[in-house]
Amino acid sequence: MKVLTGLLVALLAPFGAASQSIDSKHLALDALMDLDVQLSTVTRRLRVAEENAASIYVLPGDEIKRSGVTSIPQALSLVPGLQVRKIDNNNWAVTLRAVAGRFSSRMLVLVNGQSIYDAVDGGVNWESLNTPLYDIERIEVVRSNGGLSWGNNATNGVVNIITKHSEDTRGLLSTLEVGSELTNAAIRFGKDLNSLGSFRVHAFSKNLRESNNAHFSITPNDSNHTQGIGTRFDLNLSDSVFVLVQGEYQNIDISNVVLAPDLLTNATQFNEDSETRELFNFAVRLDHIIDNNTSQVFQLTYNNEEYDSFYFEDEQEDVSIDYLISSQINAFQFDFGLNYRNIGLTLTNNDYLTSLNNLDILQYYSAFLQAQYEHIPSQVSVSLGSKVERNSAIGWQHQPSAKVMWKVNEESTLWGSISKGSRFPSFTEMDLSFRAAGIPFGNFILAQIIQGNKDIQAEQSVSKEVGYRYNASRWDIDLSLFKTEADNVLTTDVAINPPSLFIQTFVSDGRLDTYGAEAFVDWQVASWVNTELTYSFAKIDYDLSENLQSPTGENSKVEQWLFKTSLQLSDAHSLFTTARWERGDAYSTDDYYALDVSWQWQISENLQFSATGNNLFISDRVEYANTRQLFVVPSFIEPSYVINLSYFFE
Repeated sequence: MKVLTGLLVALLAPFGAASQSIDSKHLALDALMDLDVQLSTVTRRLRVAEENAASIYVLPGDEIKRSGVTSIPQALSLVPGLQVRKIDNNNWAVTLRAVAGRFSSRMLVLVNGQSIYDAVDGGVNWESLNTPLYDIERIEVVRSNGGLSWGNNATNGVVNIITKHSEDTRGLLSTLEVGSELTNAAIRFGKDLNSLGSFRVHAFSKNLRESNNAHFSITPNDSNHTQGIGTRFDLNLSDSVFVLVQGEYQNIDISNVVLAPDLLTNATQFNEDSETRELFNFAVRLDHIIDNNTSQVFQLTYNNEEYDSFYFEDEQEDVSIDYLISSQINAFQFDFGLNYRNIGLTLTNNDYLTSLNNLDILQYYSAFLQAQYEHIPSQVSVSLGSKVERNSAIGWQHQPSAKVMWKVNEESTLWGSISKGSRFPSFTEMDLSFRAAGIPFGNFILAQIIQGNKDIQAEQSVSKEVGYRYNASRWDIDLSLFKTEADNVLTTDVAINPPSLFIQTFVSDGRLDTYGAEAFVDWQVASWVNTELTYSFAKIDYDLSENLQSPTGENSKVEQWLFKTSLQLSDAHSLFTTARWERGDAYSTDDYYALDVSWQWQISENLQFSATGNNLFISDRVEYANTRQLFVVPSFIEPSYVINLSYFFE
């Protein structure tokens, strides 16, 4: 990795960093509709965005660039309705239509359709998700149950990060970011392979500095040093057969403050920890156009991750095989898919963490079928489908879905859906036992043990949604209402065994009702001014017996106002602002307001400069203080700045 870092410095030193000229003036869904961009995340079939019976939002790569964000979680804060809370410089809490936790397992996250769900912790390791932002074509966000198309753990929604075709990234690109919290450098090279296709390779180095202040009045320890390399090949084997091959390797060194007990006295300690991770992923996908009405896709993915810290050491291997065939016969559209996934875990037991039942493998089998019928062509369509899925530890689950859409006129569309989803428990919830911070009990400090349960069940939820969409030349409006009722919700059963033990056992005995609303308005004020105002609200109600508690929160509500403005000041200058107001009692924090401003200057055809200020005009704040999330010690979020230089050689 020292060689990689040296190569980056040598290549970047002469000229800084790159980007193509700005051309899109719209912020999100309306522009994509106007450009006839198609969504793949809702149904796994390419469809025009406005023809999907779901609450959707598309974040274009151009907006990600204009906003000046430096990470994928920060980019997701631009998406209405997404709960994005920064815990410290490494850790984030992100979810949809729920209370976000460090590991949120009701929202499925994909990269080019490939799941990055961590089966050990039950969620996403955001600090390890380093897909280059300049290579992202768009991020599709489905704010509704995606279980039919994508399977378990998509009960509240799906985020699909779609990267650019290598044909669109030819040439040499370099980027350099320097700011109050980071120094990042990256380089990418793309080239044609004549008639065979195209490819690209990239390398990057990310360095995050420690925060200035941490919660609990302790010294912060949240730096991050990451190096990575990756490649993508897009091959045209014939006029009807296309192959995508991609792979990436990362080496990550992360510092953390870990909340852990003294093994003798059980007293809570703040331990400075240095984590190391090595990640490798590889994917190959074959697309075959059989005829004008039928196509099929085959995909094979492999992921390997090694993790080492003072309290946790493991290796995960994840192999997944997918097959999908889509066909259209007159007014009927059919999609059929199969999936097999094998997740292996090698865990090293220690004084803090042990395996209860030596569970070291999970296997998933699934099949889905969906059919759409246009009762009145281009006006009324009905979609029915179901997915059956088996987990080797839990058994079979059934996830049906029904959707209807009515195009009232050229501008207005009504839609509704009802669907069932499943959330499968993680390795931690089924098999692991670990020592957590001690619990004061009279004159004693009890040892706190949190342990898995091999008899835990999959969470079952039923979601009902209705929505209205209006699309005109200068206005776009998107409204939706939702309610989700979930059974077998993950909770912990608390038992006190004096004089020494406080035991929490994961069980699936809770019930959860969530309901809310989302409103989106986009207004093209003038050819050079675009604004977007959104509001989202969610109410979370648990039904728990006295001895149960939720690992992530209690009865609560969350509200969000998001206002974005894009100004094309001249051919060379643009300004992008984001104002966000977060309100709610779910995170044990105060309500807060955040303002981010980014200025882009196209110095020449190939050279671009940007300056971004985040959290302007605010005092330091904590965004996440839910201590039920284990080992999490938050830092204070402060105003920050970053400048970016971009240079592009064609």
